[in-house]
Amino acid sequence: MSSALGEGLPLRRKDQPEYLAWATESFRLATSSVANTTEVHTHMCYVEFSDLLDAIRDLDVDAISIEAARSGMSVLEALASSSILAQVGPGVYDIHAPLTPSIAAMVMYLEEAASMFPIDRLWVNPDWGLKTRTWDQVVPALENMVAAASIVRSRVQSVSEARA
Repeated sequence: MSSALGEGLPLRRKDQPEYLAWATESFRLATSSVANTTEVHTHMCYVEFSDLLDAIRDLDVDAISIEAARSGMSVLEALASSSILAQVGPGVYDIHAPLTPSIAAMVMYLEEAASMFPIDRLWVNPDWGLKTRTWDQVVPALENMVAAASIVRSRVQSVSEARA
């Protein structure tokens, strides 16, 4: 459903409920034939989540990947305080920047996300697709992302073991 949910949103508030009902019904119809064992994922970016939480919940997805690094993870707050129980994949680096993101920056974002969501609900991913980047940019960025995820997982595991 991507950012289309927000981009197609009518400007007139009175027209928004009908549009959101149509959009969520369309999404659910499009995903209704998958097997019960198939996880339904969606990606959302550049939308005001607080205005769309009911519609996002009504999508009934298993996981939501979200542009989060570009916004400094601020989009996660509304989602964390909602009744949405989907797994969450906050983007931990902005793919629009040609620079290789540091492991430390991605660790910081992952730890922030882990403070808002249980670790078993978190996915790790970039903000968006990688088609605008070259392999020379993508490979080191993804290597750093994997390293950051490993660091956070080991920290979470260490904390869990210390509590046991």
